[in-house]
Amino acid sequence: MKIPSIDTKGPINRQAVLAEFDYFCIPVEKELQSKEAKRLLNKRIGEYQTIDCDDWLWCLDVYQNTILSGSRNNAISVWDMSSGECIQTLKGHRNAVKCLEVCGNRLISGSEDRTIKVWDLHKMKNIRSLIAHTDVISCLRVIGSTIYSGSFDTTIKIWDLDQESSVPQSTLSGHDSNVLCIDVYGIRLFSGAYDNLIKVWDITTGKCIQSLPGHTHYVRCVKANENRLITGSYDKTIKVWDLRSWECIETLTEHEDYIRCIEVIGDVMVSGSNDKTIKIWDLRNLKTTHSITGHHDFVTCLKVVDSTIISGSLDRSIKIWKGEVDGKPIRSNQHTRFRSHSSMFPSPHGKGRGLSSPKS
Repeated sequence: MKIPSIDTKGPINRQAVLAEFDYFCIPVEKELQSKEAKRLLNKRIGEYQTIDCDDWLWCLDVYQNTILSGSRNNAISVWDMSSGECIQTLKGHRNAVKCLEVCGNRLISGSEDRTIKVWDLHKMKNIRSLIAHTDVISCLRVIGSTIYSGSFDTTIKIWDLDQESSVPQSTLSGHDSNVLCIDVYGIRLFSGAYDNLIKVWDITTGKCIQSLPGHTHYVRCVKANENRLITGSYDKTIKVWDLRSWECIETLTEHEDYIRCIEVIGDVMVSGSNDKTIKIWDLRNLKTTHSITGHHDFVTCLKVVDSTIISGSLDRSIKIWKGEVDGKPIRSNQHTRFRSHSSMFPSPHGKGRGLSSPKS
């Protein structure tokens, strides 16, 4: 998908941008995912499997039957979801891997080393590096051949993987501090930052069209659809915004500490927090249906696959949560545990390697 740069002269084909976006969304698949996710609202949820990792977990995604995780140890680990074994380690970043996203057979990762790397998941090989940000890459979104990246350098950059050039097509500037999260829906990009603001951008013009105050601390996560925006903050709240009126219509206060991550599938939301819990929400009535405990440190990342939740934490574990096994409800003390083959790194509460801060 080719996004014109801010300086491009002449009319921009907004319909072409929307058509490209709709193609990659695959609405039927999203509807099926939403139907599966709704099963989380009624089931008993139990810890089904735990994978012990070598260091703090910052990000994860799923590719076929594997989990890919990024951590403080500079590497991306590939875990077999069935056996819990680490089957591959992707090395190339020189500092902590803060964000990653799978798109087709490619993996895009961002790091504290200020680079974005593109990996071929068939060959498990780094095929490209994108260098333009001047500080930590904190967040990514990938739609088709377009990468959107946010950074501690206060900017958001847009990249076209179909072009041979590794120069970003455009740069969005407007936040006064570190950009922490982004999401894209249609021709709008949503961003949250250390300045406590949510900004809404028209990606065809590169202009900020709305700035939403309301949170009283860093905005850590944003999730958007056509009419609704959901944001999570270090002020311990989740806010729901009406994008037609640009007003906050609800503030959710069930978490007791910083909101770290949010996943939204249809009418189901899953949130993770520094309070070490994962909460499942029914967005039709904005009520929690489950509060899941099991992690022993901050919950930093989440992924919802059908009716399964995968979570990562600073307790150095990935947990897979399911509602039942063989048709029978499970309790959180009945699970399979896998341990990685090495434990090279010190306790996350010791002096450690001096890399990522838990507040990042």
